[in-house]
Amino acid sequence: MRLIDPFGALAYAALLGIALGCLGWALRVRARLSQVQMSLQSLLIDSANPDGDTRWCVEQLRGLLAQQAARLQQEIERRASAEMALREADERYSMAVRGANDGLWEWNVKTGGVEVSPRWNAMLGLSDGPPSKDFASWMSHVHPEDRMRVETALQALVDGFSPRFESEHRVLHRDGSARWLLSRATAVRNASGSAYRVVGVDADVTRFKRVEDVMMRVAAGTSGATGAAFFQSLVRNFAEALDVRLAFVTECVDFPATRVRALAFWDGSRFADDIEYELEGTPCEHVIKEGRACFYPADLIERFPKEVDSGMQSYFGLPIFDADARVIGHLAFFDDKPMHEGLIVDAVYRIFTARAGAELSRRRVEHAVSDLVLALSEASGAACFRVLVEHFSRLMGAREAFVTECVDGMEPALRVLAWWRDGRHESEQEYSLAQSVCEETIRDGKICVYPDHVGDRFPRARPLDREAYVGVPCFDSSGDVLGHIACCYDQALRRVIPDEPVLKLFAQRAALELEKRRLFTRGAARTSTVSV
Repeated sequence: MRLIDPFGALAYAALLGIALGCLGWALRVRARLSQVQMSLQSLLIDSANPDGDTRWCVEQLRGLLAQQAARLQQEIERRASAEMALREADERYSMAVRGANDGLWEWNVKTGGVEVSPRWNAMLGLSDGPPSKDFASWMSHVHPEDRMRVETALQALVDGFSPRFESEHRVLHRDGSARWLLSRATAVRNASGSAYRVVGVDADVTRFKRVEDVMMRVAAGTSGATGAAFFQSLVRNFAEALDVRLAFVTECVDFPATRVRALAFWDGSRFADDIEYELEGTPCEHVIKEGRACFYPADLIERFPKEVDSGMQSYFGLPIFDADARVIGHLAFFDDKPMHEGLIVDAVYRIFTARAGAELSRRRVEHAVSDLVLALSEASGAACFRVLVEHFSRLMGAREAFVTECVDGMEPALRVLAWWRDGRHESEQEYSLAQSVCEETIRDGKICVYPDHVGDRFPRARPLDREAYVGVPCFDSSGDVLGHIACCYDQALRRVIPDEPVLKLFAQRAALELEKRRLFTRGAARTSTVSV
């Protein structure tokens, strides 16, 4: 196989075309000169008068020559235009080939020789190496496990069993690694239909194949896993697929975040436990605080001296968001060697960070319920209501939460028994139910969600800067509404609220205390009447 320069070949073709054009032009000019000579002879014979006056003949000759000169000028201009069009086409083709960054090859089926472009050799690291000379040596670059498949597909194209050749296969790079090529080719056939040349183009798709492999391995490894098992499977499969030393997923310990806690930490061959650290001075700090992916392929210690004891050279981290687009953790990878940027495709990793975000949110709900049960284990009465609103506000991510009870009277009203707002408990109060944001929840006995414009729909809510509302009714043992537990936001609700069973858990616990409170109040009233 001999090296060819596609642009040199094009130049040769252009010169050949121009030479043929010049030959044709010369033949046409010669024919026209012959016509002029014949016309001149005829003119001299037929137009001379008896006195031998040839002036009229000369005038005729001048006119004939002027016509031929005009035609000759037109021919010159047409030829110049054709040459310009050829040069422009050559330039467009050259730019297209350079822009595609693909490797070209041509197989002469009769002689067995293969010609390749410099770019094709460069993709295999053979820019300065010995060129291949025949089909067999060219095929030797194909990975042994893929070689038979490629040869069979090429032969099917030559034999006419396939209209085109297209293959994804591995080739052997000079550095010993395997690269993936997407190869496409077509056959050039003679009048009888026999293929005498195959022309092809190869594109390096190694990066995309590696990313695909990572996705498949991680997806298969995390399928069906939830909770702690999901986080462990996620980091272990990522570490093995990317061939990195450390992989871990974290959650933020505080907000705004200054510390993170690892939910799963894979260290080469084992899981590490109880990893919690300060963000300051680490590459993770930018990921968490700025909410963006950060990639440092090498020289990590020079950028972050705090990592000098770790021995790590490269880092890649991605933020994990909740439904409110708030950073709640991150997925990170460290390695003790430079990291190849060909595997860094943010969109691919975001598929898994989104799943991790959902798992983190679910974990937060579980912990909120668990913490609530623990906090309520010894609380009752007013203390129970205060615990409920504080935990409900935290679970819902709301500015405020409150528990009410229905007040009997001429005009329906609600009494606030506990009210948590801006991180503190507010005093109890009563308010009319009519035209309040809580009216539908109490009247219809259903969970109500107003995601925005609460102040516009319920003017009484404007002074409290209420923009969104979630209310859950509390029922007694007879199914009557006793009151409700609710939360409000000072901005539009964009988060996904917990499932209905979780909301009802808070409402049922509040209802239990409300019913106990009602029974105690009625019992105290009867006792007072008997005493009187």
